[in-house]
Amino acid sequence: MTSHDERKRIGTGIDGLDTILFGGLLRGSIHLIVGASGSGKTVMANQICFHQAQQGARSVYVSLLVESHGRMVDGMRSLGFFDERSLADSIFYVDGYHPLANDGPSGFAGLLEQLVRERRPGILVVDCLDTVKSMLGGSAIPFRALLHEIASLASIAGCTTILLGHGAGERVDEAQPSSDIIIELSHERIGTRTVRQLEVRKSRGSLSFEGQHSVVINSDGMQVFPRTESLFGAAPVPEIGEPAARVEVGLPELDRMLGGGLPAATNTVLVGGSGSGKTLLAMQFLCHGAARGQPGLYFGFYEWPRRVLESAELIGLPARRLADDGAIELLWRPSYEQLIDDVVAQLIGAVQRRRVQRLVIDGISGLRAAAVQAERLMPILSALATELRRMGVTVIMTDETPDIRSSKVQISVGGLSILTENILYTDALPTPEAPRFVAILKMRNGPYDRRIRAMTIANDGIKLGEFIDAPATMIGEPWHSS
Repeated sequence: MTSHDERKRIGTGIDGLDTILFGGLLRGSIHLIVGASGSGKTVMANQICFHQAQQGARSVYVSLLVESHGRMVDGMRSLGFFDERSLADSIFYVDGYHPLANDGPSGFAGLLEQLVRERRPGILVVDCLDTVKSMLGGSAIPFRALLHEIASLASIAGCTTILLGHGAGERVDEAQPSSDIIIELSHERIGTRTVRQLEVRKSRGSLSFEGQHSVVINSDGMQVFPRTESLFGAAPVPEIGEPAARVEVGLPELDRMLGGGLPAATNTVLVGGSGSGKTLLAMQFLCHGAARGQPGLYFGFYEWPRRVLESAELIGLPARRLADDGAIELLWRPSYEQLIDDVVAQLIGAVQRRRVQRLVIDGISGLRAAAVQAERLMPILSALATELRRMGVTVIMTDETPDIRSSKVQISVGGLSILTENILYTDALPTPEAPRFVAILKMRNGPYDRRIRAMTIANDGIKLGEFIDAPATMIGEPWHSS
């Protein structure tokens, strides 16, 4: 197999697609893009053409019995990649139906040859193959012969060719042997949501990320989000070396219970009931690190950043000043109508941009809600946890438990306790005084104090009090997690 580094690529201008294709389209090769009506084929092809125009390359777009060029262009005007100036010289729309209808395959091939010779395009688009096959009587032999001529023309001229076809490819199966890269677009309903996806079904002689990748089409055009599992799976797995250094939470009593603090570059789940202080305890962790030169990031799904800062200020944490100084950043993504690959990409981008050392993900259930396919959640969380370890980030993720009187402490994402190194538990005891408490349910690195300790949250901060001698049934047996 030819290495992808040895093949010349051209950029598509579509966020994420070049990553999936390890650099972009193969120069001088045949690319087949298939999908049902409305899946985004026309947007994808036009976005590639306009991007190439920005790079100084020309494109020829040949259409056969699809929407008129006027309607197609009008549909693109509202998208961010559209540039009126490109229509004057860089992008040339051509009617291919009449040459094919009047002169047959040879006339159509002659048209393409003339266009390539005169216009010298970097991109040639043929939209759509279904019409070509139908006009040839549905016969496979003349259809394949025409595709062979197109492939030969593209190879000789060094022109990158994009062929568009309807359906899932079954109606243009004869085009697959001639195609170097086959991209399938889909648009399907999952539950109450409609989801777009992209899959590279074939990548001859080159590499690509496998599986179905999320797609959105908005005012900017098409954007593709590579599968988190495949994207992070290509990175080296972090090696386990010397015992991890400790990262202080900033509460001396809790840090002593943790054996000096949380192990660096590990993932901690902080579980507790509603109003038990999870977010404030996590902000304590961020503020303590930021005051010592360790950039922090709060990434939440339910609390607006302004409200998080106000709550932190009420207990004396300098969160607003640290945020104004750029020592910590607060990002908020609503938990509804999100795509988990998009959410993770934004999260990792913010970590990389600010070289974050301490991260709080406030609300694991927000990630769960963004996972349209439930079976992907655990692989994504595993990949995310591994990537954050590789980047040396110490992470606290919060999760809300059910009723404290239940027999076990439940983490909302089943199996997550296997992926995380540490689990902390904070809640209020079901007594008239209702004191808060904190306990350590799990730590993989070194010994820790298993006792339960009283905790108060007031305008002078978070304070830990005496150890609580309480029956296990009163705290839901916190040492049993599931």
